[in-house]
Amino acid sequence: MTYGVGTRGSRGVYEVDFDARTASLLFPTPDIGWYGATDGDPRHPGTFYATPRGGSLYRVDTETFTAVGSYGDIAITGLAYDEVRDILYATDYESLYTIDITPGSLTEGTPTLIGAFTAYGDAWAFDYDASIDELVAMTQACGGTKTYHIDRTTGLAEYVGYSCTKRITDVWYDPDSQKMFGVGNDPLRGTGRLYEINSSTGQIIKTACIRYDLLGLGKPNPVPEPATVAFLCLGGFVIRRRKKYRCAC
Repeated sequence: MTYGVGTRGSRGVYEVDFDARTASLLFPTPDIGWYGATDGDPRHPGTFYATPRGGSLYRVDTETFTAVGSYGDIAITGLAYDEVRDILYATDYESLYTIDITPGSLTEGTPTLIGAFTAYGDAWAFDYDASIDELVAMTQACGGTKTYHIDRTTGLAEYVGYSCTKRITDVWYDPDSQKMFGVGNDPLRGTGRLYEINSSTGQIIKTACIRYDLLGLGKPNPVPEPATVAFLCLGGFVIRRRKKYRCAC
């Protein structure tokens, strides 16, 4: 289970279940179209990071979102949280940045350039894969998708592999299964797809179609239960769960 953010007609925050192969809207964000997301850090439990195209970084929970700092004139579009080193990385499709996430820092939310990618094409999908200790970027190029590993200190890209699958919009590493998952979109129809991705080879396997146009994936740290309302009552509790819907491919 993770969360997604969408754009165009799917502006909002979503619950994405890669096991059940479903996505459901948590709440709309009509004034913000999202371009990327990633996991949250332990200092801000119950939130994950998301970004529109430029503006500022946001921390998002299951009900609302809060702006953090300002990017200035840098159009940040993708995020990747390295939980091993506690570093938030970012991209504007073409270069690697870090973003200060130190609470109370005067530069909190500010990006710092590391270096330009040497990848072919724009890096739409971006995340850290702890199973191989690599920053992974996927570019839209040559009628398909190319996968790269990105050097954290220079931004230089090492080519991994090619897939004829098009329009992978973001990837997300799941530490529980030690797998990487992804979303893709069809902007003309306003729909999307779910994928399993091998970040060591670039292999992409479609697992489902969804009705939403998602461009970012991220998971709070620690993980709350957004679709669950639980309350203590005389030593017991009651749970109500949100119904999920599956769209036809």
